[in-house]
Amino acid sequence: MSRENIVFRGTFDACFAHWKNQFESRYPKASKGLTEAKQPLANFTGVEITTVNRWLNGANAPWGASYVKLVCFLQVQGYIVNEPRGMSATELGLMELIGYSVLTVEQLKEYIGYPETAQLYPVLRGESKLIGERSIRGWELLKKHRQALNQKKEACAAHPPYKFGAAIAIPLQHRALLGAIESLMFLLTQEIPKHEIENLRTRLGDVPADLRDQLDAFKARLKPPEELIKKER
Repeated sequence: MSRENIVFRGTFDACFAHWKNQFESRYPKASKGLTEAKQPLANFTGVEITTVNRWLNGANAPWGASYVKLVCFLQVQGYIVNEPRGMSATELGLMELIGYSVLTVEQLKEYIGYPETAQLYPVLRGESKLIGERSIRGWELLKKHRQALNQKKEACAAHPPYKFGAAIAIPLQHRALLGAIESLMFLLTQEIPKHEIENLRTRLGDVPADLRDQLDAFKARLKPPEELIKKER
């Protein structure tokens, strides 16, 4: 997704609520063609229309493989979902193998070596990490299916399930800042061999502390003005 085409960014719940509002604005309840309009979401996530209805009505929350597929669905629609952003490149790639239906959860579980799929879902949600031999096997599996995954992502980007929702206009300098932050976040989530830690500590010196102070100051600048906070209350 290019940064020019971002529709919304936030938690999974916030992104899905935003998409739901856009969908319901385009297809109000009891409107003609409403059932057919839900079919692209059902097709992408591999569920029945009745399940989509429960998601939209708030009766049930997506879970398991459906949650993973819905995260990828939102990404295709121009959303940046926060939850996967702390995942390693391998973990993110494995999540996308499921989300874009390149592999099933059962296939992924068998190859990586989890006794139960329930033990794999925290990894796919970004709540747990792949370590040791499982991390190596995950990387090997992702490498094997990378081409198929890229083809699926390119096809989805060219023909997204839905084509509504205006992207947020982001100035060029802000896109550069977003790119730098995203790159830094990615690098900071990568595993660093123990023998390189001491070398980094020596070379960086006070940089981590300075970076923390700069990020704290930047975070403070992003807070809404007091008058806006008062209005929200």
